[in-house]
Amino acid sequence: MIKEGLFVVFEGPSGTGKSTQYELLRPYCPGAYFTREPGGTMYGEELRTLVQYRRDLEIDPMASALTYMASRANLVGLEIRPRLERGQTVICDRYWPSTYAYQGSEGVKDNDILNLAQIATGGLEPDYYLYINLPIEEIIRRKTGCKDIDRYDERLMNDMRYLNEVVSRYDLLRNNHSWINIDGRGSIEEVHLRVLAVARDIGLVDLEN
Repeated sequence: MIKEGLFVVFEGPSGTGKSTQYELLRPYCPGAYFTREPGGTMYGEELRTLVQYRRDLEIDPMASALTYMASRANLVGLEIRPRLERGQTVICDRYWPSTYAYQGSEGVKDNDILNLAQIATGGLEPDYYLYINLPIEEIIRRKTGCKDIDRYDERLMNDMRYLNEVVSRYDLLRNNHSWINIDGRGSIEEVHLRVLAVARDIGLVDLEN
């Protein structure tokens, strides 16, 4: 039996195939609400374009963190929390740990990020984080030649110190009991089968029907 009202988040550095696996899960969860960060609302999508694709703008790391938190607060308040309260399952591509990993690597203090995340989400935490784990060298290989590149993708590809710091900060979070590590190596289909196995184990999908 599929559990109702689950909140599941896909996390991981850009280049791990996280968003691809998130999309491949859609057909198996017809009643779930799929959304993404930043974005998920018209306001959030505007902020996404502003902070990630407007390369003509110089944006301070704290300003980036605040922008992501504003998008997050809108998404949680208007979509995620009301749907969970109605018993609907919500599956999100990224959540506050992305800010911890990326903007934390740019120098924003941990306490500031955690306090802002508490305010933006009202303390709402996922039941599970699905972390797509991939070696750094494979992340670089996969991102090379990719057409959809935002300002953070560019920095990951051109600044090895930054990429290592992002991965290290994820490592600090993903040993928590709510994080499930999924091996991201191999073909898209191989990783998809691993994701499906985890989704079955946590009651997110029913592969028997």
